[in-house]
Amino acid sequence: MRTRVLTLLSLAVMPLLTACEEPVVKVFEYVASAPVYSTPALAGDLIIFGSENGDESAISKKGEFTWKYTTRREVVSAIKVAEGMVFFGSTNNTFYALDLAGREVWKYTTLGRLKGDPLVLKDKVIFGSYDKHVYAVGTTTGQRIWTYPAEAAPSAA
Repeated sequence: MRTRVLTLLSLAVMPLLTACEEPVVKVFEYVASAPVYSTPALAGDLIIFGSENGDESAISKKGEFTWKYTTRREVVSAIKVAEGMVFFGSTNNTFYALDLAGREVWKYTTLGRLKGDPLVLKDKVIFGSYDKHVYAVGTTTGQRIWTYPAEAAPSAA
């Protein structure tokens, strides 16, 4: 019943479970600002995740709020962390790079929604857009390295 009530209130619960013990023990429960569909990422002591209302949030492994960055549209793609940066796309047509303190480093705007999971490869982050293109941009600069036209829009994660 609690899950239903939280859903009606536009809240989501993100439990962190430890599967190394018998039986499985809930470590904490965190009430997010909206439902969480993105795959979270771990970065040191941080758990970073996106939500349906466009909030990119970080909490500690103890469930304590650390920071929030708002895109104002859904974040449904997996979060990738590399080289001390957080990478993700939003349905506002923009791909973001934040530092681990939640500050924007750069953003790259496309002509379509971003729902697929990004790939970080050396000094590039690669992602697909619903504008029917695949993009590669520099991880530190956000500058376009190349664009490839796709046959169809990429599928969501």
